Amino acid sequence: MKKLFLFFFVLFTSFSFGQTKKKVIVTYCPEVKDTIRIVKVNTGNFNDDDLTINTLNSIQAVISEEENTIYNAEGIEVKPEFPRGIQNFYAFVGKNYKMPDELGLEGKVYVSFVVEKDGSLTDIKVLRDIGYGTGKEAVRVLQFSPKWNPGEQNGRKVRCSYSLPISLPQKQ
Repeated sequence: MKKLFLFFFVLFTSFSFGQTKKKVIVTYCPEVKDTIRIVKVNTGNFNDDDLTINTLNSIQAVISEEENTIYNAEGIEVKPEFPRGIQNFYAFVGKNYKMPDELGLEGKVYVSFVVEKDGSLTDIKVLRDIGYGTGKEAVRVLQFSPKWNPGEQNGRKVRCSYSLPISLPQKQ
């Protein structure tokens, strides 16, 4: 009875407090007794005919919400981090960044990217650069960066946006 109450509570809260309506699919599952397993939630219009419970003892609920939300790295419990710290990240960039052949060129390249759940970097963007291909080179270096330690929220790995400056020293 507790599981049935929990199931309806989850349904009620997801429909009442969600920003969009969600379609929930419930199927008959004879091999799983007295168990509610949450599998998937589809965004879309909800129709009462889509919810059918054949028995109280055998329920498989399709309510698994694939978390594709991108969190801001500043607002989560565990921030994403380069392996062995940010200083090692800057050492990696310094070792692999190829400066353009322009004398007197110095400044900062500001980049943003998403640290995925598996630690890979995606959606790499140059926010500001100093020209002469410095932004493209920063993107190139970030694309072959080792995997980061992903951010975590509520004990789960999450996608995080991350922004940082890359300082370019003056070429002598």
